[in-house]
Amino acid sequence: MVEKTIQIMSEDLARVMDRRKFLKRAGQAAFLGLAALAAGYALPSRAGADGKPPPNIHCNPPGPYCTVNGQPTDGCHGASCFQHLYGGEVLQCRLFYQFFPYGCFTVQESNGHWTCCDCTCGGSLNVWCGCAQWSETPNPRPDSPEGGSA
Repeated sequence: MVEKTIQIMSEDLARVMDRRKFLKRAGQAAFLGLAALAAGYALPSRAGADGKPPPNIHCNPPGPYCTVNGQPTDGCHGASCFQHLYGGEVLQCRLFYQFFPYGCFTVQESNGHWTCCDCTCGGSLNVWCGCAQWSETPNPRPDSPEGGSA
């Protein structure tokens, strides 16, 4: 009985769905998800035991740090833009490419580096904020004296 219902529903769905669009969008979503995972942006911040970056973030965002609950970068997923509280409303954010071609950059320090990203939120509102993630690994830039290999 259940198998017959599932068979009927799946056949009806197959008749109405454009398979090419579905496969194209599924492929794009899979590619973007894997790219985000490979870049480290899909993983939660590993800044410290409590998940918060150390104080004195050395990024220079185009506005304040993205915040939802009043703590710098609590509106971020690692260095990735996510949300920002503005005018009592939580806005969705995305990368802002005006100052850096990839929207993000690194700041080297003696014991690690900051990954810093500029964000724009709220669509046509053009509210800007920034996100940052601390890492104690060497700078990922291949032209850095400490990072990369030739």
